[in-house]
Amino acid sequence: MGRLEEAEASFRQALAAAPDDPDIHNNLGLLHERQSRLEDAESSYGRALALSPGHVHARNNLGNVLRIRGQLDGAVACFEKVLSDAPDHIDASVNLGNARADQGRHADAQALYEKVLRLDPRNFEAHHNLGGLLKRQGRLAEAIVHYRRALDLEPRRAMAHHGLGTARLQAGDLDAALACFQSAIELDPGRADTHFECAETFKLLGRLDQAIDSYERVLALDPGYSRALGGLIYLRQHVCDWNGIDALWERLRGEALGKAGSGVSPFSVLYMPFSAAEQLACAREWARQLLDHLAAARPGPGLGAGPRPRNPRTRIGYLSRDFYQHATSYLMAELFELHDRGRFEVFAYSYGPDDGSAIRARIRGACEHFADVSGESFVETAQRIRGDEIDILVDLKGYTLGSRPQILALRPAPVQVNWLGYPGSMGAECVDYILADPFIIPEGAERHYSETVARLPDCYQVNDRKREVSGETPSREECGLPAAGVVFCCFNQTTKILPELFGSWMRILQAVPDSVLWLLESNRWAAANLRRAAANHGIAPDRLVFAPHKPLREHLARYRLADLSIDTFPYTSHTTASDAVWGGCPLVTRVGETFASRVAGSILRSAGIPELVTDSLDRYERLAIELATTPERLQAIRRKVQQNRDSCPLFDTPRFVRNLEGAYEKMVTIR
Repeated sequence: MGRLEEAEASFRQALAAAPDDPDIHNNLGLLHERQSRLEDAESSYGRALALSPGHVHARNNLGNVLRIRGQLDGAVACFEKVLSDAPDHIDASVNLGNARADQGRHADAQALYEKVLRLDPRNFEAHHNLGGLLKRQGRLAEAIVHYRRALDLEPRRAMAHHGLGTARLQAGDLDAALACFQSAIELDPGRADTHFECAETFKLLGRLDQAIDSYERVLALDPGYSRALGGLIYLRQHVCDWNGIDALWERLRGEALGKAGSGVSPFSVLYMPFSAAEQLACAREWARQLLDHLAAARPGPGLGAGPRPRNPRTRIGYLSRDFYQHATSYLMAELFELHDRGRFEVFAYSYGPDDGSAIRARIRGACEHFADVSGESFVETAQRIRGDEIDILVDLKGYTLGSRPQILALRPAPVQVNWLGYPGSMGAECVDYILADPFIIPEGAERHYSETVARLPDCYQVNDRKREVSGETPSREECGLPAAGVVFCCFNQTTKILPELFGSWMRILQAVPDSVLWLLESNRWAAANLRRAAANHGIAPDRLVFAPHKPLREHLARYRLADLSIDTFPYTSHTTASDAVWGGCPLVTRVGETFASRVAGSILRSAGIPELVTDSLDRYERLAIELATTPERLQAIRRKVQQNRDSCPLFDTPRFVRNLEGAYEKMVTIR
């Protein structure tokens, strides 16, 4: 018999002698909690209260059990009853704060924690839980202060090292975050959530092998930790380690995708061979966990979508982390310059780094209002947006790296739009529209999107006609390319390269003698794995050539050396597709049913070259081979790409802006 069983036997023996002793029932309830027998614990506490209604410890403990079981209203009633009898009860005050935080009533929770700290400035739980509350609101500097105070009080509490690490991680202080997580693991090696945060930090630091090891450690400790499974699959794809990848996809689909409590990143799922319906289910669950608690935290009448006087000009707010040297900025810069200032007032809210780049300066100069909100909490930014009386808030990040969808959850604008940065539904009630086009989301596909679909008549992607291409073309030798032979290229990130597609690429190389495949250099693990995979397909590894990252103007000039660009699937080229066309290089793509799988097809159709869009792997492969082995046909396509560049809808930015503004006006009218 174990120690807990022995203790239970002792309590049962005591109850046999004194069945009406509330303290014994309360203690038995505490024991049942340790045994994870929550129903039995609730029953024991209930019996204690039936015998002694004023038993504050039993009522407080009952509230804790009800909170754990998700019965928040009942938990709150218990804690409030304790506090009505004993207003300065420390534990009940902390516990009520926890329940209010769970309900999304952040201001009430904060007031309770601060009350405890006035009564007991050295209360670890209040400091720790207040740190967590502030972190969830994006108030990271304040959160870090309280986590550090908690650690000053109890330096050997792993949970506080973990909490401080998560705040440091959100603040972008990766080395400090990693040190916190490693301290937590030293104190409690079995914490799966801390190993997960280690994995996330290693990933951001580029230490991908250690990140993969950490994800695997999480799954060894907790096989049902779905976020770790999703993270592991994403990184395995990123380093092109496909050993057992099909089984991992099926495990994710069967065990976690879209299921309550799963918490799989919907952004990572876009890279995996899942259906549009599965992607939406995943996004809905992510939004439920990440955003729903903030709906109740919309503070007062200053936030929310209530009526307001109509502005003389429609106020458009663009919210992003990417107003620096990033693909989003390179696509959008001219849009800001071309907005009709007689009808629209343009605001940009930037929560990303100021890299001092020319592209950031160009965007800042083109916007009437440019606010750096990187140091603000979610609530502060939402209050700023509401104060600016924004009519339409356009989120350019979705669930991509470093995004802040929590701002949208606070509903600072009456119309909120998902556009450009995230190729899929956000699954969130706070996002009203997704901007697309008739090809990306055809009629009948609306069921895969929680947002109302607003379609632009051409391609949904904006482009900048001022993108400069270097006049100097590097030599093939300088780029590591052979002097002769067809050059296929794919400058997508390696996460998009899946084994079925790679097998097709190898068959293409086999069918086109002396050809090479020119890929973007991503990470050393991917290069080694791809070369190994090529050899396994009977292709010499040196027929894969890796291009280092270059400034955009120099990178675009490299397309002159490529004969044909071949696309990834199911996450197709987006900015990379328009780069290829702008650089004069035709792209062969394949389309599917998901948003991400149809973007390149939309781009090519808008560029006037729909004949390069295929709908199956076989047709994709055959078209690439036909073009590469028929020089006159390939040259005709290349001429068409170059001739269309200055006249096609894809690069007619004034036309795009007129269409976009028309869509905005409809949204404002409908509201």
